[in-house]
Amino acid sequence: MFPVYCPDNSGTVSGCLRNACPDTPKYANTERFLKASIGWIRYKPLLLYITQRANYETEIAKMKKNLENVIPKICDYFENDDFKAILTELEFYHTHVQEHYNDFENTKSAWLKIIKFLKNTEKVYTEKSCPQKKGRYPQVKGTDLPIGASFMTVKWPN
Repeated sequence: MFPVYCPDNSGTVSGCLRNACPDTPKYANTERFLKASIGWIRYKPLLLYITQRANYETEIAKMKKNLENVIPKICDYFENDDFKAILTELEFYHTHVQEHYNDFENTKSAWLKIIKFLKNTEKVYTEKSCPQKKGRYPQVKGTDLPIGASFMTVKWPN
């Protein structure tokens, strides 16, 4: 079994609501479905690694086996061998899952630092607190940006 793609997201294509493919792909946007499938397969190893680390290898093995069985059928159904790339993508993202997980954790950490910083931001200049000099606003230190009504400078942590 594999997810069924309904091109108009309404489930109006015959069989979509019963988890079955239509008899012909005449309504299907093959390129869009291919891109969505590849996007999901790139995401799935990291999702499994985060949510089911103890069973990760077993789940990936099941997924590979299922895909090896269903991809030839999908290629035949859509008359498009580009779907074979799904297995290649899965193998690449499975092989690099630890690296992607580290990137995920580093990104979470960076966002937490940004949020903490923004909560503790010190406003240095605004339009009212910094009077015009020589007919223009002073520059934000180290940039070409003028300080205006919507600009403010902040001290970045060391």
